[in-house]
Amino acid sequence: MLKLAWTFTSSPSQGAQFLCHRFLRAHHNIISYHTRSSIWIGIKKMLPLLLLHSQWSIGKGESVNFWKDNWLGQPVCDELNIDQALLPHLNASVSSFICNDSWALPSNFMSTYPELSNIIQGVPISIYNEEDQFIWTGSSSGSVELHSTYAHLHDHRPVVFWGKAIWSPTIAPRRSLLLWRLFNDALPTDDKLISCGMIIVSCCFLCKSPSHAETISHLFWDFNTDGAAKGNPGPAGYGAIFRNYRGFVLGAFCDTLGVSSSVAAELMAVLKAVDVAWHRGWHFLWIECDSSLIPNFLSNGHPSIPFLFRVVWSNCLHRLTHITYRYSHIFREGNCSANKLVNKGVSVQSFSWWSSTPDFLAADISQDCNGMLRYRFVV
Repeated sequence: MLKLAWTFTSSPSQGAQFLCHRFLRAHHNIISYHTRSSIWIGIKKMLPLLLLHSQWSIGKGESVNFWKDNWLGQPVCDELNIDQALLPHLNASVSSFICNDSWALPSNFMSTYPELSNIIQGVPISIYNEEDQFIWTGSSSGSVELHSTYAHLHDHRPVVFWGKAIWSPTIAPRRSLLLWRLFNDALPTDDKLISCGMIIVSCCFLCKSPSHAETISHLFWDFNTDGAAKGNPGPAGYGAIFRNYRGFVLGAFCDTLGVSSSVAAELMAVLKAVDVAWHRGWHFLWIECDSSLIPNFLSNGHPSIPFLFRVVWSNCLHRLTHITYRYSHIFREGNCSANKLVNKGVSVQSFSWWSSTPDFLAADISQDCNGMLRYRFVV
């Protein structure tokens, strides 16, 4: 339709000239009354876009109004903010300001508007008396062409680091689409639907709390925990990593537990993670761990907690009553980052905290953010 509008305004054919005289007035002004036509409605919608990216190339200057036509990038009357009431009296053509193949601007105009005068005098003048041409600024040829027009009008967004990674043959297309919509804030959460005019009552389907609206930041905020012992009992450590809904690391920690069991290490990882989240104000959590015992402890308020952890366990349960959370089991292949923190925790002497991605987790975090699959091979 844009191509048709261009032909309509610039073609020298008799048909285009007939339509132009029927539907347009001087300076490409659209008629103000209704006319029956099968194509005019479509052309009319495209004309503002066409005129926005078009201007006159000066030849003789006889066909171009000096004040009202766009031949400098914008009309001179717009550049000078001339009163609309004066425009009907400004009928001088560009050729009126050309003498002997050079610009002849009035001296008072040049002294009053020196910058504009310099721009005008920089416009080349044809010495062969060429005709004025209406050109499309989005292509080198000056006419509307498919490829150059699309490149000119297309919204060029910055290249993102995750673009090629998520659209990979190794990732299922539905996963890639989910990641793309997530990174572009395009998931149909309740807040998005409400912003589009839908009348709904927003309630998070995870925490079932009417006080928490369903938003991306509320849904996707999780931490992974892990704990292990080199022997049972043996030297033990634990750790956790916190991430937001985009998978970006908010923090990570690890610590040693001395000589203990693997169950105690798994339990301590969750207790410490809840404590860290509480003090940092992260009150919307998704807890993931690769031990099937911990979710049972959390759901049942397990009474057989080792006495060394009972106080910390009670504090954890109390804080969880004031935190919106969900817990779930995750396979070890999906918990690689937390597992590496555990191995680090076995060797450290005290609690260690990172406010960004630790160097030894960079590769794993990159794989997680890009949605790379991890496989379990059974022999």
